Amino acid sequence: MQADFDSVVRKLVEDSQLPREEIMNLIDGKKKELSGLVSDLGAAHIIANELGIQTLPSLKAAGKIEDLKPGSPVDLVARVLRVYEKREFDKSGRKGQVANLLILDETGTTRLVLWGVLANFVETAQVGDILKISNAYVKADREGRPEIHASNRTRLLLNPEGEGRTLPEVGAKGVGALPSFGKEREIGALSENETAPVIIRANVMKFFDTRSPFYETCKECGRSINTCAEHDHSETKRALILNILIDDGSGTIRATLFKQAAESLLGMKTEDAEKLSDLAGNPMVIYAATTKLIGQERVFSGRARYNSVFERMELVVNSVSEVNLAREIEKLTKELEQEK
Repeated sequence: MQADFDSVVRKLVEDSQLPREEIMNLIDGKKKELSGLVSDLGAAHIIANELGIQTLPSLKAAGKIEDLKPGSPVDLVARVLRVYEKREFDKSGRKGQVANLLILDETGTTRLVLWGVLANFVETAQVGDILKISNAYVKADREGRPEIHASNRTRLLLNPEGEGRTLPEVGAKGVGALPSFGKEREIGALSENETAPVIIRANVMKFFDTRSPFYETCKECGRSINTCAEHDHSETKRALILNILIDDGSGTIRATLFKQAAESLLGMKTEDAEKLSDLAGNPMVIYAATTKLIGQERVFSGRARYNSVFERMELVVNSVSEVNLAREIEKLTKELEQEK
């Protein structure tokens, strides 16, 4: 890895005609700008990109979310699915700001991370807006999933004329609009070796309503305070969590829905759920809104995993959507034609 870093630095010095010391200062500055969330090598590649110097094999810019790969450039059009609050941070004496958008296109969803002055973009972006992203780069998150990061050279264009007309529409207030991606599976066919995302069309059978539908998250990184050991938790933020039982006729499975997935199923944003909870003085009042969902059919997208403690398969849901009847009719028609 050190050899890779040294070769990139040499390339920067040769092509930019800048002293090595200045290149190293630029790399250190980039690491500080990104609050140490990028390695020396990663920062060097970002500097190269900003200077217009090719240090990686020529990569085709990802034009769709499904094409995102860590290290690849990004040039795509997507729709804003969720806008998160801008956060300020002070890490090891380095102050800055960061904001996130959840975006989608016809192929999937991903997070767009906006650092520094670009974080102010969330003050104008709204759910449903079309966003054109140019000269961004892809980085893997803590779970290895690709996400888009905006650098100094990134260009963000809101609602470009004549673009994005074929993008999926977002429902009212952005709730219930997350599409499903993965391989369609039956619950009864799930195995302990599942690795790819799955799609399950099933009925909601039960809500496990003995625990609060909220959990506390870190205001800095958004993770549960039980898993985040990096930040101060004197101030936290509540997020929704639902545990349900679903059935597709081939079997049943316990499913856990966090944050946006829980919002989508409830048809209620977290801030509205908090208001209702505070008004009633009891967070369990949220479950009163779930009775109408019993027996309802939904499409759940997420990852199936084996719980060795309880010796059962479980589903961690990352998106929920209503059944697309037109798509199901088309699918059934094709199946019937193949049988002829």
